[in-house]
Amino acid sequence: MKSYYDVVGSGEGISGLIACVLLSQKGFSCLWADTAHQVSGDSPQCSIPLLVTRVFWEHGVKPVFSAVGTSFLESLQPRALEKVQSIVPGKRFDVGPGPVNGDLMLQQKNTVKYLQLLGKSMTRPGALLRAAQRAVPEVQPWEKDHITALCRTGKPNYLSYLRWMASLSGMYSLDYHAVKQKLGRYLPQNRGDFLHVSEADVIVENGRPSGLRVNSNQVKSRYFISDHSADDHARGGFVLYGTCVVDREVIPVGMGDMLVVSPPQDMRYPMVLLVDRKGDKGIVTVTTKVPADNVLTSRTELLSWAMGMIFKRLKQVIPYLKDYLIGFDVIDPFTDNSTRPWFRYADEVRVPWYVSAKRYMKQGNNVFTCNSMQYGWLDMEGEVLWGICMANAILMDLNRSDLITSRMARMTRV
Repeated sequence: MKSYYDVVGSGEGISGLIACVLLSQKGFSCLWADTAHQVSGDSPQCSIPLLVTRVFWEHGVKPVFSAVGTSFLESLQPRALEKVQSIVPGKRFDVGPGPVNGDLMLQQKNTVKYLQLLGKSMTRPGALLRAAQRAVPEVQPWEKDHITALCRTGKPNYLSYLRWMASLSGMYSLDYHAVKQKLGRYLPQNRGDFLHVSEADVIVENGRPSGLRVNSNQVKSRYFISDHSADDHARGGFVLYGTCVVDREVIPVGMGDMLVVSPPQDMRYPMVLLVDRKGDKGIVTVTTKVPADNVLTSRTELLSWAMGMIFKRLKQVIPYLKDYLIGFDVIDPFTDNSTRPWFRYADEVRVPWYVSAKRYMKQGNNVFTCNSMQYGWLDMEGEVLWGICMANAILMDLNRSDLITSRMARMTRV
């Protein structure tokens, strides 16, 4: 590790790491200090799905990361979710890929609008922030479940609606930890470094950032990326990621690759299930949001209660689950009885009209925010986009013209 880098950052998510990788490709020396808890590669706890719409992958991710290298893109190996279903009490039905209620024109129109907004926001984040204020059209209850489940905030908005519309064209799933490891391996090969640390903090001297404290070392830099923000304690809760391993034979015939399940009893938010059939086993990953306004006294009790409610709902979705269960585990979202920053969600993310996009991105002089809730309406797709936005913000601060863009902003059809 060197004593000086052009850009240094720390956090548990991938948006800041993506910014570092893209800037590294532009000739910057970058250090990323990953503060995530390390788990065994053989543990089911490693299963955090990174869901992206097929259209964003094809027209956004692939063009942007082609500069990093075709071998890097090929190594990501996204899994296509061939059948998407919805589960409501007493009923399971197919919902995609395909248009809503057969209205292909509406789906394509909204998908193009979504891609255009994402393309513009890569260099002008204000375009996305302004669109977030638009009203959400009326939808059916099961559609609302899908929009809410594919959103990291408790209250979806117009952008969440557009992303759901785009998801009807197809979804891909990647392994979050695997993506992070592959991004991290790129930095040491390009004048940078990637470290696993327990904590890292921006050093402030005379009101200005001067460096990053990584374990016992201090690193100087011109630009800083941090996952801490003033909204860290906003009302909300935590995102729960669980993995259920079962005998493959117990998975119902015809069950899809991705299912959105109506909320478990006494819980507020729907669940996203990804079903993967590997050999004689079935791997079911679970994602849902758990509010922190529960009367239970400790985070550990809240997590245990949520696991019980989720498992009860899974037994309704997969009959005889208990008899064929091999293991059920969740990732611990807490440290010292507080929620780890990346696992937090906010009930609602509001951008005051008087806050410019530039102010929304920066905490202060040369310190950029990589909090996972900045584009929380788009869940992990928003994290990827936010990383691109941060890289461009630094390039623009230096009056560079070689900005990171795609053709999405000029698309007229998909």
